[in-house]
Amino acid sequence: MIDCVHLQKFIAKACTQSSGFAIWFLPGSEIPMAMVQQHSEVEKISKMRQLERRSGFVVAPFVISEQNPALLFSASGLLHNAEEIARYGDDFDGDFVFGNNEATPIYVNTPYQEFAGQCEQAIALIRSGAMDKVVLSRQKFITGSDASFQPASLLLFLKQKYPTAFVFLFYTPVTGWWMGATPELLLRGRAGEYQTMALAGTRPFNPLTHTLPWPEKEQLEQKFVTDYIIEKLHAGGITDLSCSAPHTRQAGSVEHICTEISFSSGNAVELPQALHPEAINGVAHSDTVNFDLLQALHPTPAVCGMPADVAKDFILKTEKHNREYYTGFLGMLNIKEQTDVYVNLRCMRLFPHGKLLYAGAGITAGSDPEREWNEMEMKMQIMASAFDNSAR
Repeated sequence: MIDCVHLQKFIAKACTQSSGFAIWFLPGSEIPMAMVQQHSEVEKISKMRQLERRSGFVVAPFVISEQNPALLFSASGLLHNAEEIARYGDDFDGDFVFGNNEATPIYVNTPYQEFAGQCEQAIALIRSGAMDKVVLSRQKFITGSDASFQPASLLLFLKQKYPTAFVFLFYTPVTGWWMGATPELLLRGRAGEYQTMALAGTRPFNPLTHTLPWPEKEQLEQKFVTDYIIEKLHAGGITDLSCSAPHTRQAGSVEHICTEISFSSGNAVELPQALHPEAINGVAHSDTVNFDLLQALHPTPAVCGMPADVAKDFILKTEKHNREYYTGFLGMLNIKEQTDVYVNLRCMRLFPHGKLLYAGAGITAGSDPEREWNEMEMKMQIMASAFDNSAR
């Protein structure tokens, strides 16, 4: 683990003397890793296909486009551990004020009645058979200024509070400051052996009720995600896969239903041309398979819905805010042949005078708008309370 003083010096130098940086902790690891974009701008990716055969730290939005590009931090700026991160920042002695150049946030405050109307529209479509599930999200800006606030203390607090999450901070002058602790793995693996997970359903964690069965609505919602992932893998020619039984997984103050899925890409020699056009002699390169798997899995029903195209179209037409990097994905892409990429949940964008929070809820035929609203409030409170507690 790195101490707060060294971490803050790293953040200060990287923010003022580079074109962007990312720092993260893998789940269960005390070792921080970082990427600093030293000699060029952070690369903007406007099409998913541009990630093929690439390496670096990737940050992708919900929908990649020219207006909302993915970011790729060059692997040449990789810092492997706390010692290298501390060494990078040791010689920095300049002034650093968090967010002193940040613009005023642009956000949409969706009132309850409007959200309830969106839910009713979604439920009607689901009951008509047009789709099975859709995930609707909200933004909330919480005002609060603290001239002494430093991102390092918040990042370390999140790591301590959520040790099994992917804890991250990234910054560029264009995107601003993003931080989070996401529990959901999208893709992890190397040498053709991979893992992913189906995570859905949310309730407060209570040790007295932790082992109780989940309501049918949440079980159905999680089954949608599991079935979708298995279907996508099978469509890619991957048949050698193993699924755990659905089980309750704690994520700090909440818990979810989780199915862990392991598989080998070694038998994926029959990937459809649309998924894998550049296989040589019928055998896929490992980094290309990484890309194809990301393209096939994102966005999952846990952040979008089913069928994916119908749900995504409904989201883009219904939600009035820009999700940006919320419900996108981020992490290590083909760094030393290792990929660790996570769905960007439980995140916030930081400003000098407050924080912009994001949360979503899965809408199915059995959804109740008020209950979905309260679930999102609970999810937002995870990040809000972390911000408040770290400042104490």
